[in-house]
Amino acid sequence: MSIEYTKSSGEPGVIQTPMIDKLVEIVSGKNASANRTLAAEILKFVAQKRAENEALPDFGVHAGGHHMMLNVNVMALWEHRDTFRLKTVKGQDGAERLEMERVIVIVMDEPLPTPKSAPTFEPAVPLPVMQVSDVEKAAVKESDLTFDERYSPGAVAARVAAIEREAAALRASREQTE
Repeated sequence: MSIEYTKSSGEPGVIQTPMIDKLVEIVSGKNASANRTLAAEILKFVAQKRAENEALPDFGVHAGGHHMMLNVNVMALWEHRDTFRLKTVKGQDGAERLEMERVIVIVMDEPLPTPKSAPTFEPAVPLPVMQVSDVEKAAVKESDLTFDERYSPGAVAARVAAIEREAAALRASREQTE
């Protein structure tokens, strides 16, 4: 079986689906497999995905990509069934759908070691501690960590005083008009 579609160039395209063909043969009984139930479940997923993809408004442009991704998903579900599986979920519309999910299995042979406290460091020779000099203290005091003069205490006080004068003048002009 193959899927025919139209490429974006307008030319016809064909995608081969050997894995889907293999699953159809298993479900129909042509090939025996112990995983016939899984094959049927994957084919339901294929039918559902094809219907969802064909309902998309841009399906014609992206049909080849949709079919390729579906083939990759089918191969992952069949060949890597220990890593991927199908799960039935109920959508917001109440309809049940099959979704592919990755199975994450964490195997730990031995438990994680418990964290130990970090060792404290004691130097062999005590390090000298220098006292802060008067020059350094004066430099810090002078800078007062005010790097922008607009926000210095004097500039802020001057701006507040200007706003208060402006507000007083506005109040006075309102009282005169009343």
